[in-house]
Amino acid sequence: MRFLLLLLFPLFAQAQPTLAERPGEYLYSIIDAQSKALGIKVSPFRGYVKAGVAGVSVVDNTHAPGTAVGVFGIAEGKGGNHAGEVVGVYGMAQKNGIHWATGLHGECLLQDGEADSKGVKDEGGLCIGANIELIGNNQHSDFIGLNIQPRSGAHDVVGLQLQNPETYRYAISAPNSFWKFGQADDVSFCMRFVPDRQTLEFWRGCGKPDATRHGWLNMNWGSPDVQLNR
Repeated sequence: MRFLLLLLFPLFAQAQPTLAERPGEYLYSIIDAQSKALGIKVSPFRGYVKAGVAGVSVVDNTHAPGTAVGVFGIAEGKGGNHAGEVVGVYGMAQKNGIHWATGLHGECLLQDGEADSKGVKDEGGLCIGANIELIGNNQHSDFIGLNIQPRSGAHDVVGLQLQNPETYRYAISAPNSFWKFGQADDVSFCMRFVPDRQTLEFWRGCGKPDATRHGWLNMNWGSPDVQLNR
């Protein structure tokens, strides 16, 4: 009951950050202003982060691996009579000004490897801004790692933007995979690198049993450096 009150109290109180600490976990929630049944009053305060719901979790991986999740959402869809949507975490940003807006924002803050106040160092692992996992074996469903779908009225869209090129080792890494760059009717056109021959190959009908190769470039060690557009 006490835990439930900690979650609900900010919904009915003026904006004040609350931090509840228990052994091994943290609960951190902020509500910017009083919530009403038919709307939200905007706080008059300026210059700080305002969050409808915020969560902080800490896990100690010293003796065993664990997972710390700030905000966790689970959605389950049942029944197959009608098409619908199932969304674990949904974000929507309403942009009404010159500010920067995003429906979903992720950051990974990497430690510099120096020991903290407890003598703990970050000595490896990965720092990922957004991680997508696809799990299941339903042969009737397709998998899409990232879907970008501009709606009516959108213009000058950049589908994928990679900034600060000097920081990359590889801008995109998808070794030995088909890259689809064109389609005519239901026929896909792709290219891929074949490691055992060290060739860059161009394919028609890639991903299908009757796929055919229509050209390749020898990129093996010692192959000549030639001009391709002659």
